[in-house]
Amino acid sequence: MGKAGQGDRTLKQRVSESSTHVRTPVETRPHQTEAPLAYAEKEFVYARYRDHVLYYRSNPAIVKPQVREAVGWLVYDCSNYIIICWDRSADPPTLKGGDPKASGLVIIRSDIIELKELRGLC
Repeated sequence: MGKAGQGDRTLKQRVSESSTHVRTPVETRPHQTEAPLAYAEKEFVYARYRDHVLYYRSNPAIVKPQVREAVGWLVYDCSNYIIICWDRSADPPTLKGGDPKASGLVIIRSDIIELKELRGLC
């Protein structure tokens, strides 16, 4: 269910560990070097997170991040962010790679309020 090097850690343990992760400036963060989880290994998850808000011609003192929810397949999971896919092809992946028309979210770890695996739904 997890990716190589994750051992027997559960999703809850990985989220807990990431919440104590000290953030480094973007320029010094390593690039994504690990491959996304294999198609069959993806967990179906629920994420509750703080999202950015664009305001226009409004009082900046009254705007704040919005709390949002999303469900989908966990495509990538690292200490800086996760990738959730909520719409994908029902066909298995081809030799050319993943689904070029998939849709989803990249959520920064520090913005995640809650992340849990939804067992028995997929």
